[in-house]
Amino acid sequence: MQKSVLMMTNTVDNYDKVGDAIRADSWYGYTDGIHTVQITYNHLIGNFHLQGTLSVNPIETDWFDIDINPDDPDLKHLYLNGESDTVAHTFTGNFTFLRAVLNRTERGDLNPLSNERPDLSTPEQGHVDKVILAM
Repeated sequence: MQKSVLMMTNTVDNYDKVGDAIRADSWYGYTDGIHTVQITYNHLIGNFHLQGTLSVNPIETDWFDIDINPDDPDLKHLYLNGESDTVAHTFTGNFTFLRAVLNRTERGDLNPLSNERPDLSTPEQGHVDKVILAM
């Protein structure tokens, strides 16, 4: 099966965002488990995760992070500090669902002097433009 699916769209108005659950290889009965995701981001400050589940009816505790950080195998997510790029990551797993997650809340360095969230109407925090899954 060759298929591309949009996992997440522009996050410009979102501080944190959890994408929709997208059916993955195992859902369709395929066993090779090969997935590729393309992430396009602009001046993004935040943590970007890919999460998977093996459940056919997942609840929040069923989701786990998938290793997509080639620079640090102990850090599964992308830790971005204002970069702009389009990157692709290929990973293997017999996941039933996948989702993309932008998490800025866990980044205490974004606004260390205040508990308030930064103003997202300014370009300083950047955004995820799109995330595309190919399987």
